[in-house]
Parts: sequence; C-alpha cells; structure tokens
Amino acid sequence: IVSEPWVTAYFESGGSYSYSNSNENDKETGKITTILKSNETALIYWLLQYGEHFKVLEPESFKNKLIEKAKKIIEG
Repeated sequence: IVSEPWVTAYFESGGSYSYSNSNENDKETGKITTILKSNETALIYWLLQYGEHFKVLEPESFKNKLIEKAKKIIEG
C-alpha cells in the first residue's frame, strides 16, 4: 500500500500483520510505500477505516475484494 506517514505509524503498534517500509517514499507527497502481510479479511477491514489515506497497489485480486466491500457499505 501507499499511505500517509501517520497511517504507517499504526503499523508499528502491532497487530495481526507484519509489515516492512520500502525506500519508496514520495518526497513530493510525503507518502510511504509499505508491504503488509496479514489475514486477507482482517486487512480489508483494517484498511477500510483509513478511507482515502491509503492506496492498495497489488495484488489486483485483493484490490477487487476491497472495492466490493466498499460498494456493499455504500449500497447497503
């Protein structure tokens, strides 16, 4: 994922995931690229709480599941 630095700070607080920050920090936006490994369902719900403050880069299948979950929230 790519996220704002304050979101990345929450990775350090622990949880049911592992992470590593890459050296791909965008100097213009200040956003940080992070690799997360977690239970897929838990990660979807965890990411949804951060709304527009993150972007999933890959895998495409995970992005699609996240999109579907967001649509269900909107559509009811």
